[in-house]
Amino acid sequence: QDIEWISALLFDLMSAFRDERNHDKALRYMRELEDFQNKIGNKDTYDVAYCQYLLACEYIKLQDYNQAKIYLDNVERICQVLGDNPETRNLQANSWVSRGNLYRGTNQEQKALEIYQQVLANINNLPKEEELVLLIGAYGNMQDIYLKRNDLDNFLKYIKKYLDVATHHYGENSGKVLSVYFDSANYL
Repeated sequence: QDIEWISALLFDLMSAFRDERNHDKALRYMRELEDFQNKIGNKDTYDVAYCQYLLACEYIKLQDYNQAKIYLDNVERICQVLGDNPETRNLQANSWVSRGNLYRGTNQEQKALEIYQQVLANINNLPKEEELVLLIGAYGNMQDIYLKRNDLDNFLKYIKKYLDVATHHYGENSGKVLSVYFDSANYL
């Protein structure tokens, strides 16, 4: 019971600092959680994979793509060990979106597009809410890449898909949806 309490405390501290965008402290508590999980023998569990995924996301935000890749590779390995189930499929799909973001950050846009297409092809059998979040991530990133490439046809294709899904998920008056409308209006 103490083990669960300590894990929950470290996770809550990490989450609070992530929410505040205090990356250094979030990473500190993520690493402590990772170390704690290793000490108690939780090596290839969903919790460890999820912690590794969150670490990868933080390193992507900090543009430390080498560290992010290490953690994303670990997530993929652990998901393979855990086998096919809805929880693992969701984590794996989210890690693919993050891997696409890693490729975007290293100017490997074609690889990023391939990863986002992989996400779109493999999100079946997930709960609807999780599927929507993954669609928003993939479509949003794809439309950004096509905008950067000045590929207007594909930009319009994916911004429409993004806006349809994001409006359904967040509501049409959401700041996330409205900012995309304004950004695209500036481009057009």
